[in-house]
Amino acid sequence: LSRAATGCDVVVGIEYKSCNRVLGSWFAAQQAVMKVAFVAVGIAILFSIVLLICSFDTLEYTEMGLNYAWITEQIEDHVYTSGRYYLGLGHSFLKFPRNVQSIVFIDDLYSLSSATRAGPALLS
Repeated sequence: LSRAATGCDVVVGIEYKSCNRVLGSWFAAQQAVMKVAFVAVGIAILFSIVLLICSFDTLEYTEMGLNYAWITEQIEDHVYTSGRYYLGLGHSFLKFPRNVQSIVFIDDLYSLSSATRAGPALLS
């Protein structure tokens, strides 16, 4: 009897049935480990993609935003206009409307007036 490279007893090139059972179970165990490894890698890749997608935020044309980090509760000074931005995990936009309202103050009290349906003009 001699020992083959597989560690099984071989007599003139013929393997014992016990050797086939040992190698068969070893290959089955290796295949099971490979399946678990592929599933783990697939889950890690999927999780990474989801985290990457969650790191983006958008602003509409009518919005402006400030970068808010909810983990550290800080607001960045830079003002973002419309578009899609990579902010990172735990960041989002504080969104504000993008419109301008002009207010003019006049020194003369009687220069601004309005009227109501029911009565006389109101001075403001």
